[in-house]
Amino acid sequence: MKFRIITYLLFVIAFNRVSAQDMHFTQFNLLPQLYNPGRIGLFDANLRASAHYRKQWASAGKGYGTQGAQVEGALVGSGPSGDRLGVGLIVLSDQAGKAQLKSLLIKTGLAYHIEMSGKDRMSLGMQLGYIQRSIGIDGLAWDAQYNGTEYDPSLPSQENPYANTVDRGIDLGAGMNWSHKSRESEWYAGYGFRHLGQNQTALINGADRLPIRQTVQAGAMTRLPFVWLYTDMLLQRQKGAMEIAASLRAEYRFGSDSRYTDIYKSSAIQTGVYYRYADAISPMIGFEWKRVMAISMSYDIPLSKVRRIVGLSGGPEITLVYNGDYGPKRKVAK
Repeated sequence: MKFRIITYLLFVIAFNRVSAQDMHFTQFNLLPQLYNPGRIGLFDANLRASAHYRKQWASAGKGYGTQGAQVEGALVGSGPSGDRLGVGLIVLSDQAGKAQLKSLLIKTGLAYHIEMSGKDRMSLGMQLGYIQRSIGIDGLAWDAQYNGTEYDPSLPSQENPYANTVDRGIDLGAGMNWSHKSRESEWYAGYGFRHLGQNQTALINGADRLPIRQTVQAGAMTRLPFVWLYTDMLLQRQKGAMEIAASLRAEYRFGSDSRYTDIYKSSAIQTGVYYRYADAISPMIGFEWKRVMAISMSYDIPLSKVRRIVGLSGGPEITLVYNGDYGPKRKVAK
């Protein structure tokens, strides 16, 4: 009986903690739709699509696995100047451990980017999403399945109230962003929030409302003679929890670019490091081909107390990005 009570308490605590958490990525700068709707569609190309995969703490049970994709583009306006209306869609899924704690996130949003001057834009965006969370107990072992001699998985667990717990809800978010772009440098700073109007999650007649998550994000790029330097910062707060992350990356471009034709497009190699305060440090490397396709890979090295359990196996993260155009093409020089 004591084992059953302890198992029940751990189960409830684990479910409530997961239901109050969001999906996390090391390469946060590549998922603008997840953190700030005000940055949807804010890039030079007309179309951008990306795929994301992350595995965390694989050596501790099944760990966490997160994957997804996003696409965003311009409905009105294009290029680095002028007003622009961006639209985006992001889909992410997450599964944790043998209890099959699953999350599904689908969000779509709009952002309008107003040119304030030849170098500055003010952006406002909003987002509507659907969130589903579920849990299953098929992979767990319970004391009722002990037949007196050994564990027998064919015996009923007698835990049917928890077998098919599913929670669904609507998620609302909004954000703003200010960006500056010149020949020598670029920078941006913005604020976003999500989980406005989030419904309550329920478990055995209990309730837990997901708090609003507030995000401050900023970054800069500087062109040096031989390399371009990128830095990004992310600060998130959700009730009493806070996350601080930053990155520093160097990019070396080779080949030449043409401003008016599609003949010349440079490629790039990028390397750097991401850091989450008191949690992990993540070296990364990436490659971009002719400003169209890019791949970046990072690997988390734990710094927190979880390192005693998982060692150095924090987990890999891989991102694929495609940048494209639709509508009129640039003329090819002859």
